[in-house]
Amino acid sequence: MSRSLCLVRSLFVAAFLIACALDAQVNTATVLGTVKDSSGGAVPGASVTAKSLSTGQARSVITGADGNYVISNLPAGHYSVAASLTGFKTTTIADIELQVAQQASLNPVLEVGQTTQELTVTASAPILNSVSSSVGQVVDTQMVESMPLNGRSFWQLTQLTPGAAYIPGGQNVRAGGTSIRASIVNVNVNGMAPAWTGWALDGANITEFQLGGTIIQPNVDALQEFKVESANMDAQYGHTPSMINASLKSGSNQFHGVVYEFLRNSALDARNFFYLPPPGSSLSKDPLRRNQGRWLCGGRSHTISYYRAEQGRR
Repeated sequence: MSRSLCLVRSLFVAAFLIACALDAQVNTATVLGTVKDSSGGAVPGASVTAKSLSTGQARSVITGADGNYVISNLPAGHYSVAASLTGFKTTTIADIELQVAQQASLNPVLEVGQTTQELTVTASAPILNSVSSSVGQVVDTQMVESMPLNGRSFWQLTQLTPGAAYIPGGQNVRAGGTSIRASIVNVNVNGMAPAWTGWALDGANITEFQLGGTIIQPNVDALQEFKVESANMDAQYGHTPSMINASLKSGSNQFHGVVYEFLRNSALDARNFFYLPPPGSSLSKDPLRRNQGRWLCGGRSHTISYYRAEQGRR
């Protein structure tokens, strides 16, 4: 009896750890490729290091017998990638941007020389994705900050992806236009039913499985970027043929902060010629007063990076 119980517990822990590992891969980026010499031959035993330009954190791996390497679970951001081996010059790709859920293929070339000699390469991730069969589009921080948002809900920007249709809260067709959870938002991708769209935030599954969609809407200013993916998804995404991956900002080596407010007030609006005021009222337009204040800060304390954002609305 005790052996069976131990076996069940072991299987449960193993399944939990595997699930956590798969979740972690959903929203992070991966760098992979083959290290070669100047003649095109594979270089085994080479050290490949990906270093974050914002935090300085680095991840290193050793190439296999075929020269291949994989560096996974990298948060979205800018990185430098260096490859080195005794008897060869160190090849460094100075700056490459990794986006959420991206698999970037980089193939460093080592030239004969001293390890202290460094060859710097200017490169970027290839436009054509030759690693994964899924199709997707990334909405980054600059796009989120530049586009107008009614109510500051960044999920509306999923409409920028071809084939995606945004469904506001309470407008789920399956619920007859009056959703049980009125704040749930959803997205139809390529004509698929909303229930077939999965949602993930920093690797955590935030999908509402009863009617589809999600009820989680983080602070828009805390968002790093998100990606809408569809078509032949990888097995790590489970049963969903479409996936929306969002990644939140994290701290860096430099302290920064912002405080501001979004204001909408009818005092700033033009008079509405077609507005019909209530009986006995002298109003010439619909009254509207909306204030959304936010503050955020990020930085690093000793070895811990932090980022915090708060908002208020009235």
